[in-house]
Amino acid sequence: MATTLTVGDYIRVRVWTRVLAESQAAVNSLWYIVAAVGGTPATDLDVATQLDTSIAPGYKPLLSADAEYRGVQAQITQVVPPYRAKNAVQESNSHAGVGTGGTSLLPSQTCGLGRFATDLAGRQARGRMYYAFPSQASDTGLGVPNTTYIAALASLTGFFAAGVAISVTGRTATLLRVLIHQPNKAGVTLPPSPVQSSSVSSLWATQRKRGNFGRHNDSPI
Repeated sequence: MATTLTVGDYIRVRVWTRVLAESQAAVNSLWYIVAAVGGTPATDLDVATQLDTSIAPGYKPLLSADAEYRGVQAQITQVVPPYRAKNAVQESNSHAGVGTGGTSLLPSQTCGLGRFATDLAGRQARGRMYYAFPSQASDTGLGVPNTTYIAALASLTGFFAAGVAISVTGRTATLLRVLIHQPNKAGVTLPPSPVQSSSVSSLWATQRKRGNFGRHNDSPI
């Protein structure tokens, strides 16, 4: 059952993709704080529904035709480790579909890389997002992403850095994108920090867990 959002709620969003021919999935995780709600507040299901609609057109060009965008999960979750969920997960996959970035996968550990920054200093104040399963057509032939891929990567990463105005059938809420922090050396966990900017790498990144030697896993949606 969908849960009405309240100001101050934290929402963990997961975006899922997978390789079609094998049991290998990838997930991108984001956190938002509910900054405002309307007279009729949006729900966690509305968050999944609207983000699925918004993300799918930008994500599919980053994927090989041998991979698939699967959809979005959203869940109201406390931000103190171990990040226990407060409500059941909600999901939307109305816009699931195969990638449009070209045929033939690059090695499955290859990823595009987006970066996020806050106003704080240090490694904990920065975030990364690894975009899985690009096509060979997205490579220049020299082992680096081509300009078309980088432009699409920058566009989607910019969307992920920004806040989101949720509006579904009259239910509304405003979400602010944040980075959460792990406990520091003193055991203190800083409160989540608003994301202020984003950038992308002009090189391929790698995540071994998505390679052929990594543990295979399935998308839950």
